[in-house]
Order: sequence, then structure tokens, then C-alpha cells
Amino acid sequence: MSTNKRRTSLSFGERLMFLAGSMFCLILITTAMMGGLFARYASTGEGGDAARVAAFDVKVDAPEKVQVVYGLHENKGDYTLMVKNNSEVAVDCRVKVKIETIEFGITVKLNEKELENVQEGQAGFLQELDFGSVGQLAPGQEDNYKLTFHVTNWGEFTKMEKTAKREETVAFDVLIDVVQID
Repeated sequence: MSTNKRRTSLSFGERLMFLAGSMFCLILITTAMMGGLFARYASTGEGGDAARVAAFDVKVDAPEKVQVVYGLHENKGDYTLMVKNNSEVAVDCRVKVKIETIEFGITVKLNEKELENVQEGQAGFLQELDFGSVGQLAPGQEDNYKLTFHVTNWGEFTKMEKTAKREETVAFDVLIDVVQID
């Protein structure tokens, strides 16, 4: 028997290249097999949508000045605030009234809410009266608010003139804050 061992003719560098090629083939086969597993967890999809913003349009008719009259048949000044909600959403209305310089006491009433302004001895006092929320308006709804000024100190009001009837102009600003209801 011959014990001739056959010697490989591959050099060390060639063996290394063979080993690297074999490893590369194993990596390709493993990656291909794993790709099937990952495909179960990956998904794709497409979609689309559109949104529309609701219109916000509120019209307010507010006063500039009002006459406070004291006489035989009158003792107040009235004005009507009109708020119309042309929006596509419901709104809440908050009202503040700023009274400018006056020399007599008055009470300001908005519908059923009544707030006093200037007390005796505070002539020329500028005050902001906050009526808070006066109501909510649904889309397309309109509401009127009656703003009334009454003299609270008749003695102070009438001592300025000695006539049976007296008129005074009260300068004021009405601030109406309209907020969308969520």
C-alpha cells in the first residue's frame, strides 16, 4: 500500500480566498433565507384625506354714545347691542363696558345683569365693567342685548342744573369678545 499523501497545490493565499468566497456564499444564502422572515413583519400602505376649516364670521353692532335723560317721563339711557353669528361653529359672547369720565353715579344693566359704575365722590373715574359671558350663539343665530344706563345719585345729577329735565352724554366703549365653543 502506498502511503503517498497527496499534497494540495493551493497556496496559503489561495486557501484564504477560497475560505472568504465560501463565507460570502453562506452570508448570501442566510440573508436570502432571513429576508423571508422579515417580510412577515414589514408592510406598506398608502392613504389620503382632506380637511376643511370652519368659517368664523361674527357681526357686531355696538353703540358709541348714549344720552342719559332725567325728567318727567325718562330716567335712563338705552342702547341695543346686536350680535349675529354667521359662523359655522357655535360661539360664546363676553361683554365689557368701559365708562369714561362722568360727574355722577350710574348703574349699567345688560339684560338682567346689573353693575354699578361710579359712586359719589369718584367723579372722573374710568372703570371697566365686566359682564362676563352673556350667552352662546349657534351657527346662524342672532341675539340682541339691551344695555341700559340709570342714574344712581339723583341729587348729584340734578344739582348741576335746576331744570325739570336734564340730559348728559355718557361716553363708553363696549368690548365684545366672541370665542368659538369647542
